[in-house]
Amino acid sequence: MNGLMLALSVWLASGAAAPPVSPAPAAAPAWLDFGPALVRAESEKKPVLLQFYTTWCGYCRKMEQETFRDPSVLEGLGGVVAVRVDAEELRARAGYRGAELADRYRIETYPTHVMVDAAGREIMRAVGYQGPRPFLAWLRAAQSRSKLPPPAL
Repeated sequence: MNGLMLALSVWLASGAAAPPVSPAPAAAPAWLDFGPALVRAESEKKPVLLQFYTTWCGYCRKMEQETFRDPSVLEGLGGVVAVRVDAEELRARAGYRGAELADRYRIETYPTHVMVDAAGREIMRAVGYQGPRPFLAWLRAAQSRSKLPPPAL
């Protein structure tokens, strides 16, 4: 028996509690492009969460690493169709450029989160960094508001 096996056998025989196992890191949300997201939102009767970011934004990266990997937030995102938009991108993705979407929704600060209906009409927005709990509270409020009848045009 090699040393590792012997040490494991002694440890198991001692009745010591198993060492804590770190949970696997939560997966990132399944971000879609804007065009396909509107189609899915219509078919699934869900609102669309637009997360506007830039590549240079530190708080955007912090939200990506902390907020959007939190298990409670990931569960909450199941009630929406999630879209991540690089607000400075000039290349079209499924017919839409990130910079044009940022102009359309008057995005001035990063990150900015905008909940829209399947027609792209704004329901509610949140500006700036939000940790998991505040973001989840905003997400729930925006989802609740999305169930109201759409505004008259």
